[in-house]
Amino acid sequence: MADFSSSETISAQTPLPDKSFAHLPIAFLLKPLLITGKAMEYDGLRPDHESTFLVPKPAFERLWEAIPEGHLTTGQNEKGVRLGATVFYVKLFGFSYDDLEIEAMEERDYFVLHIEFLLFLNTVTLIHHPENQQARQDVLLLLERLGVGIPVHHMMPQRESALKDAVFLDVRVEAVTHITVTRLSPDVLILLRQHRCVVDEMGHATILVTFPEQMQWQQLLPPTEIERHRIVLMDGLELRHEIDRAREISLLLMVL
Repeated sequence: MADFSSSETISAQTPLPDKSFAHLPIAFLLKPLLITGKAMEYDGLRPDHESTFLVPKPAFERLWEAIPEGHLTTGQNEKGVRLGATVFYVKLFGFSYDDLEIEAMEERDYFVLHIEFLLFLNTVTLIHHPENQQARQDVLLLLERLGVGIPVHHMMPQRESALKDAVFLDVRVEAVTHITVTRLSPDVLILLRQHRCVVDEMGHATILVTFPEQMQWQQLLPPTEIERHRIVLMDGLELRHEIDRAREISLLLMVL
């Protein structure tokens, strides 16, 4: 696992060698989808020694039968198969290969999850597992890559520093209003709503990036009708999930 305090980044590169699955007892008809771990390495964000893939159900069933010693089950009761530093799932947080393969980057033997879906999966991981420090760090790195000015590698030790950085962040992030994942299937839209993400009528899923002074809309609903989830990313910076009665969710980046 990467050192969270390190300022190390890497250039975008192919994180896996050719014929990455030659050692497996089955052959894939469809390329596996790299979703976490080395997907961060592919985008040049940080190195990782683990590879996590989604595969179609028929391929997963063959893996499950061929590698019984690698069977595992997640906290969400989703089955996986581990072989060394590689894990295969048929679903993760309810999302399947077909759900997340959209706009994936293609390599010789596999696909790599689109960076916006990578942000979404890490955010969902934090919702379910707020203690997951790697997902917390990855959210920061991904937001920074997508244009949000977060000082990822500089922790803020004092409240005064946090307030000073809040002004700095506000200037850099002022023009960033949302990050959109497009062209989603109807089934995925339902899952996105369940996982606290806004979905509009055009089938666009949106992660909102905003600040407290820009959130007057929250006053429209009584506090009892809004469910709140809070994830502290670093001193002076947190993610909050505001959920209204219609189950339409905004992921808010808060500077405290």
